[in-house]
Amino acid sequence: YEFAARVEVLTPGSFAGRAQELLALVSDHPHGLAGVFPGSPHAFTALLAQRHEGQVHWRTWHAYPQDGQVVATRTRVGVRVPTSQLSRASV
Repeated sequence: YEFAARVEVLTPGSFAGRAQELLALVSDHPHGLAGVFPGSPHAFTALLAQRHEGQVHWRTWHAYPQDGQVVATRTRVGVRVPTSQLSRASV
């Protein structure tokens, strides 16, 4: 399991452009999903997910226009294979 998060603090002038950029990225992606909240077209949560080599990865963005912040997260989860199974598989 791996998780990371960061907060982007944006000026009011740059927030709308960043929000549009992220919403376009997610809406054009086959594994993307976005929800826009009432009250502001720039208040949203967006998700991109993918599976790769037995792991699931996803990235999220949570936009808070009232605070000028976008919180971005990155998560990766996978199943560990016990060493005993690895040694049997190589026989």
